Amino acid sequence: MGIVLIYLPIILIFVVIYLISNLLKRQINNYGKSIKWMLFVYIGILLISMVTYYLLPIDSKLVKEESGDSEVVPDLYNYRDKIEEIDKSYIKKKWKMEYQNDEIDIKAPENDVNGTSIRVHSTSELESEIEVIYYQTPTNIKGVDVTKHAPVPNVVISSDALTIYNSEQVDLEFTMLSLELPFSQFTREAGDSSWMSGSGVEHGAELIYIRVPETVELNIEPGYGIY
Repeated sequence: MGIVLIYLPIILIFVVIYLISNLLKRQINNYGKSIKWMLFVYIGILLISMVTYYLLPIDSKLVKEESGDSEVVPDLYNYRDKIEEIDKSYIKKKWKMEYQNDEIDIKAPENDVNGTSIRVHSTSELESEIEVIYYQTPTNIKGVDVTKHAPVPNVVISSDALTIYNSEQVDLEFTMLSLELPFSQFTREAGDSSWMSGSGVEHGAELIYIRVPETVELNIEPGYGIY
């Protein structure tokens, strides 16, 4: 059965070519026959296109990374006061930096109230070091998870300050294969207007969690989404 499925597309191509060649040999005597001939040719082109689509070799680099079954993605903004409940799989990066001063300024000059949420917490678990954890939920483009390609914020520490800068903007190029309109109208893509409109982007939520030794006095710059 497997061998038949392998050679079935090739057999279909030869059958379509044979039918079209026979039709071309016939003389078109009236308008009705012309319409019928064009209809057969159109169907033949669709069959050849469909078979060719499935026979195209796909480079492994272009394999579509499906995001898998839909999952309930948390809104990280609502977890600012319950960080321990956030799934650790959403941790994108961690920083641990030595710090010896008795006070520190927390700054995020490029952030705003609509930007990344930043939560600062004093803890007795740390001594002479500061920990920064960056959380990010998945970012999808038309069902493809591109989270690993997204850059992370820039964390800079000095003798008296910790500064968070926004991540650098990057341009990503993707190659995606999809069915042409005659076929997509019979699939689930028919109702997905995003394939035609260019939308379909789901941005992941972000949260930066800063842990500071409780012996260090905090000076938080207001108005930049720092809590």
